[in-house]
Amino acid sequence: MSSQLRVRHVYTFLVACQITLCAVTMARNTIAISDIGSDSTDRRSTATGAAQMALGWSSDHSTSDCREEKPFSLRLFDGRSPEREDSESAVLCNDGTSAGYYHRLETREGRMTSDKWVIVLDGGLYCHDNASCARRYNEPQTKGHMSSAKWPLERAFAGNGLLSSSEATNPYLATANKIFVPYCSSDLWSGDMSVNDSSSQSSSSFVFMGARIIRAVIADLIQRQNLRDASYVVLAGNSAGGVGATLHLDYLRDKLQLKANGQRARRPVVQGLPSSAWYIPHSFCQQEGQPSSHCLPADVTRGVRLGVSTWQSKLPAACLAHHTADPWSCLFLITLRPFVQGDLIILQWMYDQFVAEDISQNAQHLRAMATTVSTTLKDVSRNTAHPALTVSIIPACVGHSGVTDSDVWMGLKVKHGNCTVAQIVQTAYLFSKTKSRRASRVGSCRFRKLYTNFCNNPNVANPTCPSLTRPDHVAIKHSSQLASLPQISGNKHCTLSPPDQQSPFVSQNSPWLDLRHP
Repeated sequence: MSSQLRVRHVYTFLVACQITLCAVTMARNTIAISDIGSDSTDRRSTATGAAQMALGWSSDHSTSDCREEKPFSLRLFDGRSPEREDSESAVLCNDGTSAGYYHRLETREGRMTSDKWVIVLDGGLYCHDNASCARRYNEPQTKGHMSSAKWPLERAFAGNGLLSSSEATNPYLATANKIFVPYCSSDLWSGDMSVNDSSSQSSSSFVFMGARIIRAVIADLIQRQNLRDASYVVLAGNSAGGVGATLHLDYLRDKLQLKANGQRARRPVVQGLPSSAWYIPHSFCQQEGQPSSHCLPADVTRGVRLGVSTWQSKLPAACLAHHTADPWSCLFLITLRPFVQGDLIILQWMYDQFVAEDISQNAQHLRAMATTVSTTLKDVSRNTAHPALTVSIIPACVGHSGVTDSDVWMGLKVKHGNCTVAQIVQTAYLFSKTKSRRASRVGSCRFRKLYTNFCNNPNVANPTCPSLTRPDHVAIKHSSQLASLPQISGNKHCTLSPPDQQSPFVSQNSPWLDLRHP
């Protein structure tokens, strides 16, 4: 046998070994996929590592499907914020335990190898007074959103969409540094209560420091991990986490654009990615003179109105100045968006499962809600008065999961090129970087400001909608009334609204969607 033929046989053998190893690794990754709330840790076989070493491969080998999905490590603040050293610098969960975050950094020989970052804020509703918080704390399913006492030292996010480190499930941000911040403040990430404030308020047994927690995370990453050297940062969150991502986007942008000495740093691309967070409050319909069926019921928004004072929410001054009579409305993205200078990519289900179950009425009301969501987001995305970019993704599905769900991140497709959410986010990044639509194309997916499944036939199916029976939806009880509605049963429904329908709510003098305000 010639030497050339022997080399070819050896090469073929190594390729076969690589394919087999990738298949084994991918199978393990699939088994390891779990809900974000799980405490399980992704455990890797030592045989896999030995095989990689034998073949001369490292965990950051260019064949990204073989990248090891290492668990995230926990960092607690021990009650103190890295941003401040005085007695008012505590960053605590509701029950007084230390807040913190999980991290998975891309390093080699102790040095950072990536200047891209993904920061995900956890979601999980809220509580607004001592009674509601006591009920939340005593419920096993929600106590973890108020305390860090049982947080594991490591958490696995193998295959979890935006948090994944495999190109198979996260093709464009697999090698980004990833941060996951658990939600333990129950305040829509807005609370700015100090320890002294909490001790002086006998009406509440809990502290609310959501705003302090995210600012402490940003300060810690700047000081310890050189976050200011980033070229691209995505601040994402689902539901309550989406509110927090929008609320603190400008703070993050401002911090990254200044060096330690106060001089201007290079300007990275910073984008917010809220999902399942675009809700229409009851007062919106009242002020706009529209049927109440188009908005959330009044009792749903009552908790937010009461919570703002309980949480001592830290809200944008410009929004507060414009909404002096209803400061709580600054926690709704429809009101907050005009006062946020950063770019937003908004993923909102046309039939949000949380909203649909709270309405619990009939298909007509659900379609009205879908029309409101669709038309208001369309108007925001196409508005040219606001300097920032707003990209809206509105799949005609029932859902509430977010971008850390692989079935949403890579499985869901919307019209206009059958784009995945991952592709849409990548096109928005390229457009923000180049300002060129031509240079922002990803495969067949072109950059647009609006991606949706508008159609006139309510029975048109979108087979890529996530299933309502998935295990990660157990936290949101499936409504029997919702399931019985023929128009949306099976999660295959498109809205009746044509794409060019104008929003009935937005007037030239509207205080809600006047994007001319800074």
